[in-house]
Amino acid sequence: MLPCITDEQGGRISTPARFFSELGNLHDAIILRFEWDPLQWKVSFVLDDLYRNFEGQPEYPGAQSVRLTLRDISEMKIDITPDKFPGRIMDFEVKEEFSDSNMRVLVNIGPTGLVQITCGSIEGCLSWT
Repeated sequence: MLPCITDEQGGRISTPARFFSELGNLHDAIILRFEWDPLQWKVSFVLDDLYRNFEGQPEYPGAQSVRLTLRDISEMKIDITPDKFPGRIMDFEVKEEFSDSNMRVLVNIGPTGLVQITCGSIEGCLSWT
């Protein structure tokens, strides 16, 4: 069974490295929007389908748009080509306990691009519209 986002803990993903790994690191999901809020130290990725990697497979539950919010940002590096959006995620890897209680999120975006974020938590919200 594929992992899902619930309202438990306000949508906070308790084991992000395992969660995203079980989702195939969001391979092929389309980034519809990227939002940075420097005053609240957060970044959001709005994706077309949390389960895009499983499309055509028996376990595919159907398209589910999602907003993933990375909170308590302490570092962010962005190297993307803006005219190549909407971008397709090639890999959304989470490395937990990067430093202290933080985690590092590495997002490889096709055709070219990389976003690296060090954050304290990741939350998910389905049906973001």
